[in-house]
Amino acid sequence: MIQEIETLRPVECSEIRKSVYGLRPYWICREVAVPFYTLAAASYLDATVNADRNYYGRAKDSNPVLHQHFPWMYQRILETLSELLGGEVRYVARFALPGFHIFQGHQVFQQAFASVHFDLQYQSLQWEMAVENYVPISFTLPVVLPDAGAGLWHWDLLHQEVAGMSQGEKEKVISSRSKSYYAYKTGTMLVHSGHQLHQIAAIPNFRADEERITLQGHGLLVDGVWWLYW
Repeated sequence: MIQEIETLRPVECSEIRKSVYGLRPYWICREVAVPFYTLAAASYLDATVNADRNYYGRAKDSNPVLHQHFPWMYQRILETLSELLGGEVRYVARFALPGFHIFQGHQVFQQAFASVHFDLQYQSLQWEMAVENYVPISFTLPVVLPDAGAGLWHWDLLHQEVAGMSQGEKEKVISSRSKSYYAYKTGTMLVHSGHQLHQIAAIPNFRADEERITLQGHGLLVDGVWWLYW
């Protein structure tokens, strides 16, 4: 199930965009030949190899910068998700704060460039509490979108249905399931479990002078508290 909640006004999105570009020296280039960057460490990219340096080190460096430049935004995220989820929401201090995906206009993004996946990156992190019994979420908050729009593909398939299967078996199940497209709206947060199969959608007619900037994050419900990170 996907939920939407209005979070940012247009003027606030413009303010965030300006601050993101003001922090360009802190952007992390994720593809040498493609204008894909993150502002902040990202567990799905940084926590799988040499996590102490690539994830925890980057989080330690970037979290104070993000707190300094977006304090009201991070408070808004807590308030918005607390209202939506009906519970207490906090950030995990030593994990990366929810951060930004930055895609600048390029022809590669006009095709299906992203992986089809479940959000399982919490398995690569060093939690201080036991997380055997938990409920996950993932969220995307669009700040800037190209004129052609952007969105998410979502399949009618949960991770537990294919856990333990071979890749070939998984692909057969995936091909038998329906998928739906959810269009992003600037300033409106999209929240889902992360355990439902999904993919960043291609962006047809993504012009070179355009951009797609989204705030990305995840969370786990553990003992009544939602713990957020990226």
